[in-house]
Amino acid sequence: MLHYINAHMIFVSLYNSFIQTLILILSLTLAIFGTFLGLLITGKSLDLVAKKSILQIDFANQKKNWGFSRQEALRFVECGF
Repeated sequence: MLHYINAHMIFVSLYNSFIQTLILILSLTLAIFGTFLGLLITGKSLDLVAKKSILQIDFANQKKNWGFSRQEALRFVECGF
């Protein structure tokens, strides 16, 4: 539990948003569960989900800093640009 609090404090300092960090922590928790389940089923590691979620949040924040609206930034993430 302490590592969740520590990670949450680090992400809050990076993103300056409680909601974004909460989404990130929840997605990482689900990614860890999915990784163990995938490892159990296939025998291969699936840690790409955790890396991708961090990059998507960072990409959306960059687009917002460049002047795009929230919806436009999310469309960029959805399209995979």
